[in-house]
Amino acid sequence: MRGKAVKDIKDRYASDPTRKSHKTQCYTVLVFDTDTDNTDILFENIELLKRETAISKVLCITQVENLEDEIVRSCNVNTAKELTNSKSTSSFKSDFIRASNLKGTLENHDFC
Repeated sequence: MRGKAVKDIKDRYASDPTRKSHKTQCYTVLVFDTDTDNTDILFENIELLKRETAISKVLCITQVENLEDEIVRSCNVNTAKELTNSKSTSSFKSDFIRASNLKGTLENHDFC
């Protein structure tokens, strides 16, 4: 992944600047909560992102409990901090956001 933009698009449509801020052939990872009845916005955002020529793939991670539990469920790790080599559980999310090669990191841990 050459560059990345971390945006919170929960409960709203991805704007043009959000969709256009990606480098060529990048992966976009959407982490979303499942505790909502309104999935229309999520599905529309996925479709909008898929239509962007700079985005080669849209990956979705469902967050049932919390992101750390979902990483353990979706990857070959015992704790989320193993994914980013974080020193503590509390530093995991900031390390995850700052990861320079998130696609590679996820793939190296058998992300499914």
